[in-house]
Amino acid sequence: MPPSPVRLAAFVVVVFAESSNHHPPTGAPDLAGLAGKCLLQRSSDSGGPAASRSFSDAQHGCIGTYLQKVEALAPRSASHLRQRRWGGRSRQRHGNSLLQAPTAAPPVLGAGFSSTGTMSLALFMKQIGFKPHHPKHKSHEWPDAFWAQIVSAGSHGSLETCNNILNDLDFAQAFSAGFDSILGAPAAHYFLDFYAVSPSSKVILTTRPTEDWILASSHGRIEDLAVPLQSPCGATHADVDLKVAAQLWEAHHDLVRCVVPRQNLLEFSLSDGAMVDSARIAQFLGRTLEWPIPFPRIGESQEFGAAPGESTTLPKKLAVCITGQLGRLELDSKIRNIIRPAMKAGMEVRVALVMDPRAETVYVHRPLGTLFTQILETGANQSYKVVDGPFKNLWDAANAMPHGVSVIFDPFAPEGFQVDDRYLPYQMYDKHNNYTEAYARTRVKSHTRQWQALDRCWDQLGQFGFEDMDYLLRIRDDDYILNSFVPSGPAKRGLRVPPCMTCHGMNDRLAMAVGSDAARLYLSSPLDKMRYHFGDVLATHRARTDETLNPESVQLDVALLNNLSVDPLDADSLSFATARYVSDGSQLFTCLPSYQRECSANATWDRLMARSFLVKAEQSWDAITWHVNGTQMQCFT
Repeated sequence: MPPSPVRLAAFVVVVFAESSNHHPPTGAPDLAGLAGKCLLQRSSDSGGPAASRSFSDAQHGCIGTYLQKVEALAPRSASHLRQRRWGGRSRQRHGNSLLQAPTAAPPVLGAGFSSTGTMSLALFMKQIGFKPHHPKHKSHEWPDAFWAQIVSAGSHGSLETCNNILNDLDFAQAFSAGFDSILGAPAAHYFLDFYAVSPSSKVILTTRPTEDWILASSHGRIEDLAVPLQSPCGATHADVDLKVAAQLWEAHHDLVRCVVPRQNLLEFSLSDGAMVDSARIAQFLGRTLEWPIPFPRIGESQEFGAAPGESTTLPKKLAVCITGQLGRLELDSKIRNIIRPAMKAGMEVRVALVMDPRAETVYVHRPLGTLFTQILETGANQSYKVVDGPFKNLWDAANAMPHGVSVIFDPFAPEGFQVDDRYLPYQMYDKHNNYTEAYARTRVKSHTRQWQALDRCWDQLGQFGFEDMDYLLRIRDDDYILNSFVPSGPAKRGLRVPPCMTCHGMNDRLAMAVGSDAARLYLSSPLDKMRYHFGDVLATHRARTDETLNPESVQLDVALLNNLSVDPLDADSLSFATARYVSDGSQLFTCLPSYQRECSANATWDRLMARSFLVKAEQSWDAITWHVNGTQMQCFT
């Protein structure tokens, strides 16, 4: 005898009470409506019969509500969704233990669609030790066969065929290559399948205001993109108008909020210009940040393609690698004269900011506390002291970056490495000084950290998926760029380097690599050669000069070993100098050494002098007297 409606309604209420981890949104299942239905019939409301073993009754109610919304918006899609077996045959094969390693943590699932920051999230998760699977970050471990079946399911033009393929698919294969998280459009379109495979997973729902998403969509070519729908089976934006797509987008968000227990769900919105709380994400994922890491900014404006009537020519790609120490970082001139002009010229710009975040800033020349004096017109002296710059952490740098540029912030604290003993004597003697061994070892450690930072920068650009860059600009932390510069010209593989401060090699403060192969060799090869092939570097150096072996000469020797052409990047194209910050006790000034005007075009330096004042070092530093004694700098605000 069937239960009375009153008793059945009470049973349904008990189910929700026991499943209090779930938090249905405004569009939660109608309990009165569910009360009149036999629970054995829920498969027709929320998916195929096998799906009932994957979800609780409350979750089935969430799915049923979602399907009702889809039915009202896209009836053709709703009919086939009711025949889906969520998770495919994964649960039949794997039972309740779906992970390869029973003790491993469940994989993290991303539930956000494209253009909501999924690429940034994947990059951040890599930074904190995860191995995320994202369609934009393809690797040799990518389970191609699995994703080929996903793609083929919607290519037959038949919803029945699509359903049969998906219902027979083992969705646990997505983690077969050791991926511990899955993000991006596939994860969102097949969220219920992946969640059925791993119902104890933590879920991150990335969103953005619906109005923003509509605006971004309407400006792009999205006709061929799948609609924001579970198991779209070939349904694209060409099949629905933008208003319906937006409602499906919101219905998906409600579904995720309803199905996933509150303690396992993290939601954040990548609103225009908003700062994402990366520490909160790390904490949710069970990771502790040693250093503050701002959430990466990956421009996703290309995901929808060019707007109608716009050029479809791919933009030139410029990678900017900024390495060094946070306390010495100067950003204003780099943004004003490199990043913004390149963006304005239509280039795709991605910046890797690889900074040592430690508080103890190391200065080889003009160290902290060095005093400089300005002779005032009254004859009095005004003293200035060398101090650290304005950036106390990478969040300060993140706030300075312009909107629209892609940036990865990498707090990297290199420890140096043991270099060949034959390198040390070169750091103790030169034509100017007889250094102490202790100071020479300090120099060596600084050099090895520099090479480690270069290699790290290449790694970060690889995480970006930016290995196919057209140009790379490598700039040191304290380089001050004096004029606007946009890379251009024929794509001749090799390096272009300022012909100043060469020190028997090539300028190691700034360089432009043309072509991704040249960029890779420039950034990663010095570490490899100095660590494992020092003999080759030394032989190359001795074959061309009897001068000292230093970072400048190492860069040139390594370039020669790699058969890279090295051409001049003259000052008329790009002028720069090494910046130091000084303070009079109340105000911070930027200063450039007068002897470095050789790296600047005359007219550019003259304009600098017209807006700056001159200071002169009050003291010398015994270890490097020839560098500091009498040094003059042009200072400005």
